[in-house]
Amino acid sequence: MSATVDVAALTDDIFRVGVFPEGMPVEYRSEAVVFDSKPSGDSSRIRVEHGRISFEAYGRVFAADADGVLPFSKVRAEGERYFGCGERTAGLEKTGSHQVFWNVDPPEGHTAPFNNLYTSIPESLVDGRAHGLFLDYPGRVEFDLAKADPDRFTAVSSDAFVYYVFAGPTPRDVLAQYTELTGRISLPPLWALGNQQSKWGYEDADEVRAIARGYRERGIPCDVVYLDIDHMDGYRVFTFDSQRFPDPAGFVAELEADGFKVVCITDPGVKVDEDYGVYVSGRERDLYCKTKRGTEYRNVVWPGLCAFPDFTNPEASGGATSRRRSSRPAWPACGATWTSPRCSCPTTRRCPRTASIREAVTRATTRTSTTCTAR
Repeated sequence: MSATVDVAALTDDIFRVGVFPEGMPVEYRSEAVVFDSKPSGDSSRIRVEHGRISFEAYGRVFAADADGVLPFSKVRAEGERYFGCGERTAGLEKTGSHQVFWNVDPPEGHTAPFNNLYTSIPESLVDGRAHGLFLDYPGRVEFDLAKADPDRFTAVSSDAFVYYVFAGPTPRDVLAQYTELTGRISLPPLWALGNQQSKWGYEDADEVRAIARGYRERGIPCDVVYLDIDHMDGYRVFTFDSQRFPDPAGFVAELEADGFKVVCITDPGVKVDEDYGVYVSGRERDLYCKTKRGTEYRNVVWPGLCAFPDFTNPEASGGATSRRRSSRPAWPACGATWTSPRCSCPTTRRCPRTASIREAVTRATTRTSTTCTAR
């Protein structure tokens, strides 16, 4: 296969490699990357020999191609171990494993074979003299971290891909370089760092009050109470059940007075219901994801048949914020909202109403990454 290969030093310690099969445009635009400066790093740290790319910095060569740029295959140096890959089952170290980046929320629950959890979150937990690698690709990716071949790290994706290499040389440096590329979170409020109470299955507001009171009576510090989907009216986002949570504003104010912030979950599925203002408003503003044919994409989640906001559209993100502020009296009092990245079917393994969907699993692809240590 012929391909266009582009290698650049964005900074002295961050390198970008783009591999674009013949006929595909060279494109680096990405929702995962905020770094937008022109490449200005030390290109002498990039080595290209006999069609193989590697990098040299801090007295060692790392992230070296095993056979060339295609297929993706990196040499595993002696003593090199792999960590990261986002939310995963099993331990922190991933050496000798096969990792799938195609997120699922299986109705039967997560077990060890499901190593891909809700989100492929980039991680930088590494040890020793470190370097990092971030594969920026939104579709399904599989990593073989020295499992099939103990001397190689390989990745499989379906078409063009872009990856970034971080020179380290310490785990702290890798994390700093990664967040320089992808962005850094805002400083969290102090209360978000304290002990927090979260569970699924609250029967009503009185049960939540009793749990909160138990913390205070036992002298156990607690700063936050989370409300899962139980508080909603038929699992409709931005609502409270009028029977089980009859006075949401008073309920939240009561917990706040006792030192608890209240965080309410917001699922990404909006119930398809012509009498439900949130859904109707989103449809009228064209804020939902579409199928290839341009129709509204729907799937079954907790409320039943749902539409899904297109959060790549700034109007959808801004609309969610506005809705939180205006839909119910209690929302302005909530400390925050908890946006769940997952969607799953409530009680059955087969989706109701949609016979063509074999399992109640909404698959969500996100950017994928791994980090790996040098010796």
